[in-house]
Amino acid sequence: MDRSGPIEDGTWSERLTAFVVDGDQRLHGYDVLGDLARHYSFAEIVLTTLVGEPPSPPVGRVFSIAMAALVPIGVARGASHATSLARMLGTPPRATVAIAAGLLAETADELLDRHAPLLAWLGDIVGEPPAAAITDDPGELARARALVDALGNDAAICPAISAWPFTRDATAIALLHACGLRTVLGLTTAMVIAATPALIAEAAQHPPRSLREYPITLPRFRYCEGNDDGR
Repeated sequence: MDRSGPIEDGTWSERLTAFVVDGDQRLHGYDVLGDLARHYSFAEIVLTTLVGEPPSPPVGRVFSIAMAALVPIGVARGASHATSLARMLGTPPRATVAIAAGLLAETADELLDRHAPLLAWLGDIVGEPPAAAITDDPGELARARALVDALGNDAAICPAISAWPFTRDATAIALLHACGLRTVLGLTTAMVIAATPALIAEAAQHPPRSLREYPITLPRFRYCEGNDDGR
């Protein structure tokens, strides 16, 4: 029987259009090795890929520092913990990398969802920022201030981080936004690129199939035969 449906009856393009990469040598029209690699850092090339144009020197420096701040994620955090555990269980390298990236993407998605009001506020900066972006915790303020101090005079590209006592996460989001990353997809991508090496480096310290290194603590128990009634 000859059957047809929306796919068979429809008119479809015969080619997949490339919008960013041209011939594996150019990004958004810029020669990668002949131009970008000679004049921009890797972080700046990542930003160019995501926003379409090379950044100005101040924006490039801010993006590089913001990305550096996003690199360290300790093993106590869920994404790093799970990646190391996967390594101990003998997960192949390709799967370990996939687990790390996938968990980081979920972490970024949760963070950005929680700070959706901040992203909306950063679009026009009217009134006070959302309460979730503000903190009075001394430790959290110190972490955010360390990031701002690392920027030096380049912090001026994002005045909000100096005007308000932002959390460290809100500071990082505001900086990425000021560098031109305005979508959840772009922000998530930057966060995953930044932190994946730390998760892999942590996991790589554990030999494959070394689950005995995992700190499992179980309560003592005594096995007893069941009664005739099944209890």
